[in-house]
Amino acid sequence: MADMPRFGYSLLALFGFVTFTAMGCAALTNPTSAWLAAIVSHGMACILLAPVAAIYSREDTRAFLAGFAIVAWAYQFFFLIDTLGWRDINVNSLLPTSQLLEFLGDLEGLDYEHVKKDGESMQRLLYIGEMLWTILFGFVGGLVARYLYLRRERDVPKN
Repeated sequence: MADMPRFGYSLLALFGFVTFTAMGCAALTNPTSAWLAAIVSHGMACILLAPVAAIYSREDTRAFLAGFAIVAWAYQFFFLIDTLGWRDINVNSLLPTSQLLEFLGDLEGLDYEHVKKDGESMQRLLYIGEMLWTILFGFVGGLVARYLYLRRERDVPKN
């Protein structure tokens, strides 16, 4: 049986994950306008630059970036349908991530009383959470695309 591709991560990737997690936790704990601007601008920069980076990348990196961009943009599209009022149905409330974020906001053990009293803070919490979910889903989409690329390359006979 042929070896399947392994997923190895660099120290830089680990630092990136820890930074992403720390910023996400800090932003969700205290959803201020500054955190909203930071998370959304960094998230949109990742989503906008992924296709450009995919064009100039090679092999499995290109597959990862293409998968990241496709999945992140698809999720962002579903989130923006409701935000921009393109449809009569509230698609955003149907997303499992929106329901999870509202559930987290309603938990008694978490100190979200300041967020619950201020509707604007709750809206910022949802926007921050949706951008974090977008990046997370994009990352998973990139990993799946990379895996499929490596599996295809392994199955192609070499001349």
